Amino acid sequence: MKTGIVILNYNSADLVINLCKEICNYDSLDYICVVDNCSPNDDYNKLKLSLEKNKKIYIYKSEKNNGYAQGNNFGISKLIEIDSTIDVIYICNPDVLFKEDVILSVNNFMQMNKTVGACSCAVTDIEGNFTHRQTWNIPTEWQEIKASLLIPKLLNKRKNVNKINSDTKVEVIPGSFFALNRVVINKNISFDENTFLYYEENILFKKLKENGYGAYILAEPQYIHNHPYSSNEPISKKMKAYKIYLKSKRYFFNNYLTNNKILMFIHSSFTIYDSITHRLSLCIKKILKK
Repeated sequence: MKTGIVILNYNSADLVINLCKEICNYDSLDYICVVDNCSPNDDYNKLKLSLEKNKKIYIYKSEKNNGYAQGNNFGISKLIEIDSTIDVIYICNPDVLFKEDVILSVNNFMQMNKTVGACSCAVTDIEGNFTHRQTWNIPTEWQEIKASLLIPKLLNKRKNVNKINSDTKVEVIPGSFFALNRVVINKNISFDENTFLYYEENILFKKLKENGYGAYILAEPQYIHNHPYSSNEPISKKMKAYKIYLKSKRYFFNNYLTNNKILMFIHSSFTIYDSITHRLSLCIKKILKK
C-alpha cells in the first residue's frame, strides 16, 4: 500500500525534525509531508535546512494559520498531488512517537477490512501508561447541553475509554495520530475548515459513520503521545483557549447535531453559561489544590 503522512507544524520545528529523522527510514512510509502552519518564527526555514535533502520528505508552508483542520487538509491535498495513487494517509502531531510496526499493523488491518475509513493504535504517554482518552463517542444534543453545567466540570466526568484491550470498533479516534483510507478522501470526507481548533475529530468521524465507514483502534502495537500538560497555566490563558473551544462546539452543534431551532437556542444560551461555569470550575480547582 502506498502510504503518506502529514505532520502539521506550529512552533514545534525541533519535534518535527526529530520525528522525521526517525520515520524517514521506515520502508512502509513512502512520503512525508510537513506543513508549517505559518509559524511566526523561523520554523519553516529551519525545517527546510534540516530535512529538504531527504527525497522522501516534502516541506510546505501555509499562507495563513487557519487551524488544525485547514492545515491538515492542505497536507492531504499536497500528498495526493505528489502521488495520485496513494492508498493511506496518516495524520500525525509533532509530539507523537511510533515504531514502524504501527504503520505495518494499521496498513494491514485496513487492507484486510475494506470498509474501515480510519484506523489507529492504542496510545500511551512517554512512561508507557495508557492515556486517559483513548476514544470517545460522538455526543448527542443533550449531552452537549449538559456538559455546560458546573458539577460535571468539577467532577471532570467524561465517558472516555482508558484502555484498549482488543482491536475495537470506535466512534472517534483522537486527532493526534490516525490513518485515513484514501477512499473516504475521494468521497470528499475531510476535516471541516470552519473549525480552528477542537471538535475536528467529532465532525470528521461523524461524517465517516454516516457514510458507512468504520473507525478502529488496534490494541497492539501502541504509539506514544508525549503531550505536555500544564496545570499551572494562568486562568486567563485557559479561558482564551476555551473561547475557541466554545466556538467550535457551537458550530458542531448547529451544523452536525441538529437543525431544531429550539435546541439551537437552548444550546446557545447554555454556551454563555458554559463560559461562566468553566471559569468558576477553574477557580475552585485552583483553590482546592492549595
